Amino acid sequence: FFNHNITTNTTRLTEMMINPARLYSHTSIISRTIFPIVSVQQRFYTQKPNNKPVYLTFIGPPGCGKGTQSTKIENDFGVPSISTGSILRKVAQEPTDLGLKIKHILSSGGLVDDDIMLEIIKEALTGKNQFANGWVLDGYPRTPGQAEQLDKLLKEINQPLSVVFHLDVPEEVLVSRMSERWVHLPSGRTYNLSFSPPKEKGKDDVTGEPLVQRTDDNPASIKTRLNNFHQATTPLLDYYKKAGLLDRVDSPTSDVGYVKIKETLSRLVAGK
Repeated sequence: FFNHNITTNTTRLTEMMINPARLYSHTSIISRTIFPIVSVQQRFYTQKPNNKPVYLTFIGPPGCGKGTQSTKIENDFGVPSISTGSILRKVAQEPTDLGLKIKHILSSGGLVDDDIMLEIIKEALTGKNQFANGWVLDGYPRTPGQAEQLDKLLKEINQPLSVVFHLDVPEEVLVSRMSERWVHLPSGRTYNLSFSPPKEKGKDDVTGEPLVQRTDDNPASIKTRLNNFHQATTPLLDYYKKAGLLDRVDSPTSDVGYVKIKETLSRLVAGK
């Protein structure tokens, strides 16, 4: 999806990551090189629009089931998911300076620069995508700083958060899920060899294309990612609790957790 001016664009994008102040003057470059992926994530629905759109995100450690719950919400409420993780992993596959930089960050369990993440979200929410029923942000925000940036953006575009779900999952469940997780990268669909295996080993149920195991789904990276979550993301609970948006969900399995999620969203889309 990168255009023919890839060398120039990659150099300028890399410079922007080093100097975030330059980021906002180059939105068109980012759109041409990164954001065609966003439309791949978008699904289209024929059902009647909800009475009221819902805008939501999840807080939870790696492996807590954010992607699985997002898919359930898409199926039941027609609310599409914007997976920042899928976007970043696609960029990481590109043989460019930017792709290699993001690949290193992801494989080591690190976090991508806040300004780059904000521009990804801004383009996703204000680009060509249409969100009549609302949206689910899968994987963002992860820090109080990102939450503050997101609040400012959502105020500008008049799409305030409706609810923030905190997925509370036992740590032993998280380790099991991540170590047995396989992904269909183009769609972001995930499978677990124990709980939700593919119909045919190693292949996506919908397309038949091969599944891969994420480079950061290994014991060393899992430990780093969980530590990063507790250090950087846990303060989000206080941030959104003070805002009156936090809804804690006990989720030892995705099905158990979704019962409460569905009840809350049914009330919100009805305008109650």
